[in-house]
Parts: sequence; C-alpha cells; structure tokens
Amino acid sequence: MGKSVYAWFIEKDQGIPGTVVRTSTIPEDLGRVEYLLSDKTGTLTQNEMELKKIHVGTVSYANEAMDEVSTYVHQGIAVQPLGSEASATTLITPSSAANNFSTSGTRTRREIGVRVLSLVLALALCHNVTPTTEEVDGQSITTYQASSPDEIAIVRWTEAVGLRLLHRDRKTLTLQSVDTGRIVVRVQILNVFPFTSDSKRMGVVVRFLNRSSENFSGDQGDRTD
Repeated sequence: MGKSVYAWFIEKDQGIPGTVVRTSTIPEDLGRVEYLLSDKTGTLTQNEMELKKIHVGTVSYANEAMDEVSTYVHQGIAVQPLGSEASATTLITPSSAANNFSTSGTRTRREIGVRVLSLVLALALCHNVTPTTEEVDGQSITTYQASSPDEIAIVRWTEAVGLRLLHRDRKTLTLQSVDTGRIVVRVQILNVFPFTSDSKRMGVVVRFLNRSSENFSGDQGDRTD
C-alpha cells in the first residue's frame, strides 16, 4: 500500500509534470539518489513504441493493409442476430469467432481471417497492461500502465484495429469493441507465465465466458492459452 501511495505522489508532483510510474518496486529509494549519471549511446527518444507490422504465416500487414486487419476483427467479433436480447449478452470465444468466417469469400480468405483474429485476440489478452481512466476537461481518457513500453504499444495497436482493453485485474480481463462500444470478450485468468530471459516470452492461460451474465464458476466457456 505504501509503494502505491509513493507512486501516486510522484505522478502528481508539480515539479516533475508528465512523470509516469511504470513500476512500484523501489519508489522509496528515489529519495536517496544524489547523483544521476547517464550515457548517450544513440538517438534520444521518448521511450514510446508503436507496432508497425505483423506477420501471419506467409502474409504480412503494414500501413494501409492494417485496414484489412480491422475488417477481419470487425467480422470476427460480430454477434448475430443484432438487436436481439440474446445477442446483447453474447460474448465472443475463439470457436464462435471462427464460425463468423464460415460464409465469407473463398476458403483461403476464411482461413486467413481466422488466423488474423486469433493473433489479435492473443495480443489483446497476453500481457500485463492495466487500463486507467481519468477525467480531463469533463471527458474520460483511458491510458495504459505497464512496466514494458512494448506491451503498451501492442495493446494500443489492438485498440486501433478494433479491440479495446476495458478492464484488467488479477483474475479477469475484459475487451470492448471499438466500433459498437459493447463488451465482446471476457476471460478468467487462470495462470500467467512471466517473461524470462531464458524463454524470451510470456504466456497466459485463460477461460472465455460465453455470456456476460455468467459468472466465472464451473466448466462453462472455452479455455485456451
């Protein structure tokens, strides 16, 4: 609790505006720093990253091609029939998303659509990013907090193509459709495998909820990792 309070004071300090606390490991030690030594070994940056290109098998997407990724995401998370009471509480799972491509174009296009959506879902779920909402000039502004800037870049990209990270805590994660504003994915976080220098990756095991009115209990829903 004390570390969280220290972090809050650091972010609200008027003497260092714009400061973002990305970790609460050692904020109490900052008061003992007398000298700060730095070495410029390259171009100075703002430590901001942006996802520019993705590869799905033999297909790559970049620049204007990201619009095609957005189209696949929009089709994959669509709930039919729209406007019905059932569709209002229906959530997307990997199996139901794949069914949304069953009538679209050629077999190759259907397969690519499923792969692209699976990739976007994986990137939207496998991270340690937490969304925070603040009131700025009467408007709610959502920002992302994480210890790694590349994770924030990935989550911002998934939002740009149609899936916004709405809520995250230790046990659950919720995704929202950017186009419709409705909740489309809710998962229970069963286990997280942290990033290590040996594995060079992180992993997560989640269970998908089929309806927003259900609770995380029993064996309902899809499980994936």
